[in-house]
Amino acid sequence: MATRSPSRKPLYRPARPLALLLLVLAGLNVFVLLNGWTPRQGLDLVGGTSVILTPKGAKPTSGALSSAVDIIRQRVNGTGVSSAEVVAEGQNIRVSLPNVGRNEALKIVGTTASLAFRPVLQQLNPGPNAVSPSPTAKPSGTAKPSATAKPSGSATPSPTASVRKRALSNALLPAQATPSPSATPKPSGSATPKPSASASASPAGGGLTVTDALTKIDCGLPADRLRIAAAFGGPEHDKQEIVSCDINGTVKYYLGPAELTGKDIKTAQATIDTASTVSTGAWLVRLEMKDGSRKKWADVTEKYTQKQLAIVLDGLTQSAPTINERIPDGTAQITGTFTEKEANSLANVLKYGALPVQFEQSQTQTISPTLGKQSLHGGLVAGLLGLGLVVVYSLLYYRGLGLVTVMGLLVFGGLNWSLIVILGHTIGFTLTLAGIAGLIVSVGISADSYVVFYERLKDEVREGRSLRASVDRGFTRAFRTILAADFVSFLAAATLYLLSIGEVRGFAFTLGLATLLDVTVAWMFTKPVVTLLTRTKLFTEGRFVGIAAGTATVAPKEA
Repeated sequence: MATRSPSRKPLYRPARPLALLLLVLAGLNVFVLLNGWTPRQGLDLVGGTSVILTPKGAKPTSGALSSAVDIIRQRVNGTGVSSAEVVAEGQNIRVSLPNVGRNEALKIVGTTASLAFRPVLQQLNPGPNAVSPSPTAKPSGTAKPSATAKPSGSATPSPTASVRKRALSNALLPAQATPSPSATPKPSGSATPKPSASASASPAGGGLTVTDALTKIDCGLPADRLRIAAAFGGPEHDKQEIVSCDINGTVKYYLGPAELTGKDIKTAQATIDTASTVSTGAWLVRLEMKDGSRKKWADVTEKYTQKQLAIVLDGLTQSAPTINERIPDGTAQITGTFTEKEANSLANVLKYGALPVQFEQSQTQTISPTLGKQSLHGGLVAGLLGLGLVVVYSLLYYRGLGLVTVMGLLVFGGLNWSLIVILGHTIGFTLTLAGIAGLIVSVGISADSYVVFYERLKDEVREGRSLRASVDRGFTRAFRTILAADFVSFLAAATLYLLSIGEVRGFAFTLGLATLLDVTVAWMFTKPVVTLLTRTKLFTEGRFVGIAAGTATVAPKEA
């Protein structure tokens, strides 16, 4: 009778995870070096100005506060301030402007955002780097008009919407976006329109003329979009023709003077279209004008019927809906292929875009980098001293395995550094003194993982197993302890990050990131390296790896 052979444990190949980790480490650091990136440093390291904005009147909703943060961040970025940080702290907003003086900071933060409705004179291709636009919207019901506009000529379409009344008896087909009667001669095809002489001769804010913006600026490039926003984003340009990019960089617009501003809007709300006989579940934005602006709104919608009217915030076009017909009652619906997030975002822009004196500057602080540099110097000295003691202890007590600890800490530090730099340029993470403190603390967490593994390894050898056989069994048991300890550290860091504000969140962020990396390094570096070393003749000598004392005198046995 044939017996079934016991299943064999899969062969462990330590070179694979080790090679993958080293490849990722090299790739991250090469990416950082090629881009010439350095960490985004906070005010306590480089100096600058910090402004606290406190809401006036009633407590703002979370949506209003989030919208205000986005609008202020957009305005600050448009000024070209490097490494600026705009964050909500409770009900307040903190704006940190590195390397910016007090007067300049107050000018940047104190300026009211400019929201305006402008007619689209021409819609242009943004350039070779543009993102592909989203599909055109579909009709939202049989009794509703189509929800998109067709661009003139061969211009690239943008994700547009249509503005319509609350109820219509017949659907209206969208028309091409043509220039208003007061515009300059209409261009043919996809040619660039020719702005008036006065517009091209006098540069706007930032030294950018309308002609230059039309011919030389590529909306597909984030830096160019910010340059256009800075040049044409102020209310001083309301009576002028301007050039604007949409927020995604898909379309460049040539726009006429502002017909209405954010001060004319009473309220806006994102909701699901339920007016149709059969609900489509499509998202739309309901818009209502103030009583004193209803006639103006009716005149504008009549003037630009079957034409696009761009909603421009600080020089960037948020949406460019088509007006289907005259709207006399001061209300409208903006429809399109909106997701819930997009509809809420547009509603917040319309409702809070102009920031009508909702915040006051409760605190302005000029921070000198001198104290921060002194603290940084002291912190780095303390960190290097602690790291040196860890290295000396590991080499004296664990001998050969101490070399693994040193190499592992170098890999751990390299991963931490590269990720912090990349996160600074992708999600805006700013490194502060508190964040550096979190990195220093994480060195102790990583060192603890090595101690747990090595001590477990010694226990396995004391039980009579060979050093080579003890690695896999010892690491399996030690890794459970490492996971438990790191989970507690990560949970504490996550809780601190969610509940705290200001620089304390930087400490929590770096500590949590380092804790995750510690688990990764233990699995993909420590175990593979020790496994490979114990296969060499030199590392089979217990005395060389500091675990000979207390070993059993019996012949070693395999696990």
